[in-house]
Amino acid sequence: MRIAVTGWAAYTASLLYIIDSSISVQLELVYGTICMLLLLYALPKLEGVQRLVVAGLTGGAVLLFFSAGEAPPSAVSAFGTNAGIMALFLFIPAAGAYLSAAGAFSELEKWIALRSQEKSHTYRTVFLLMIGIGFILNFGAMAVIRRMALESMQQFYEQKMTIHLMRGFACCMLWSPYFVNVGLVLSLFEVSWVSFGLYGMFFGLLLAGLAALFLPGLHISKDTYHPVKDHITGKGTLLPLLRFGTVFLLTTFILYSVLDMPMLPLVAALGLLVPFIFMFFHPGKRRDFYTGRAKAASTSFERLRTELSVFIAAGVFGTALQVSGAGGAAADMLFAAGGGSILFFSVLIMVVTTAAAFIGIHPIVMIIGIGSSIQPEVLGVSDAYAAMLLLISWTCATQVSPFSGQVLMTSGLSGMKPMTIVRKNAAFVLSAAVLLFISLQAVRYVGLL
Repeated sequence: MRIAVTGWAAYTASLLYIIDSSISVQLELVYGTICMLLLLYALPKLEGVQRLVVAGLTGGAVLLFFSAGEAPPSAVSAFGTNAGIMALFLFIPAAGAYLSAAGAFSELEKWIALRSQEKSHTYRTVFLLMIGIGFILNFGAMAVIRRMALESMQQFYEQKMTIHLMRGFACCMLWSPYFVNVGLVLSLFEVSWVSFGLYGMFFGLLLAGLAALFLPGLHISKDTYHPVKDHITGKGTLLPLLRFGTVFLLTTFILYSVLDMPMLPLVAALGLLVPFIFMFFHPGKRRDFYTGRAKAASTSFERLRTELSVFIAAGVFGTALQVSGAGGAAADMLFAAGGGSILFFSVLIMVVTTAAAFIGIHPIVMIIGIGSSIQPEVLGVSDAYAAMLLLISWTCATQVSPFSGQVLMTSGLSGMKPMTIVRKNAAFVLSAAVLLFISLQAVRYVGLL
C-alpha cells in the first residue's frame, strides 16, 4: 500500500507541474510539498554515497534558505524545482511500453533478422537503432536493442556490442528533448531548444563518427561470440515504429512552435498522452496495456527512488544557491580559477563534472549547481553556449562514471564490472571530450553559438 501511495504521489506532482506550466495556476507550493515529503520518505532508504549526497544537498539548501531569510512557503516550493525532470523520467517510458505492446519491436526484430541473413553489420545496425529510437526511449532502448541483437543478429561479440551501444546512447544525450539532461538545461537557462538543438545534433554526429573509429580497437577478453544463425522466417515491417515515431516527433515540434509552453513540460505530457491515444487503435491489447501502466505508476517511486531523490535534492539546492547568492560567488571563484578565460573556465567545468561523477556525485548535482549560479552574459557567452557546454560535460561524465545509470545498465546487460567498462571507455571519452570541446569553441568563434 505504501509503495502505491508514493508512486501515485510522484505521478500527481508531475501532473500538477505540467498543469501549472501550461495554464499558470500557481501550484508550486502543492507539488513542492509532495516532492519534499517524497524526499523525506526516501532519504532513510538510500544507501552509501547517494544517501550522503542527498542529505548534504538537502541540509545545505535548508541552511542557505535560512541564511537568506527565505519565507517557508517559498523554501517548500523549491522542492518542486525539478518536478519537470521527474515528469520526464516517469512519463517517457510509456512510449516504449506502447511499442512493445503493439508489436512494433517484434516486427522490427523480424525485419532486422531477415536482412542480417544477407549481410551482417551488427555493430552498425545496433548503433543506428540506438540513434533512431533511443532519442525517444532513453534507457529503455539499450535493453530492447540488445535483446534484438542476441535473438536476431549474427557475427558479433556481445560485450563489445553492448559498449558500442552505450556510446550510441551518448550521441542522443547531446540533443534529444526527451532526455533528462536536455530538459534540465532548457529549464536552467530558459532557452529555446531550437537555439542549440541543431548544434547538439551536429555534435552527436561527430561523436558517432568517433565511435566508429574506436570500434575496431575495442577488445574484451573472454567475450561471447555470436556466429551465423539459422534461417529466420517472417518478413517484418518498420511501419508501426515509423508511424509512432513520426507522429510523436512532429506533434512535439508543431505544438512547441504554436503553444506558449516550455519544451520540458510539453515533452513530458506527450510522453504520457501519445502512447495512450495510439493504444485506442489496438482494442484487443488496451486492457493489458492500461493495467500495466497503472502498475508501473504505482511502483514508480520505489523503482526509481535513488534517481528521483537526487533530482529533487539537486533542484532545491540549486534554487537555494540562487536565492542566497552563494552560487554566484562560487561561479566567480571558478571563473577566477580559470584565469578569467572562458576557454579555461569551460575546461574546468568539464573536468570538475567528470571528476565528481567518477566518485559518485551525479552530474545533475554539478550541472544544477553550476547552471543555476553562472550568468552567461557576464561571462561573455550566450545562453545556448552555456547549455551546450553543460550537455557535453554531462555526456562525458556519465560515460566514465561507475555510478552512472548508463554504465550500470551496460554492466547489468553485459555482465562486466562497472570499472571494467570505465577502463574500456576511457580513451574514447577523453577523445570525445577533446573533439566536442574544440568543436564547441569553433562554433562559438565563428559566432554561430
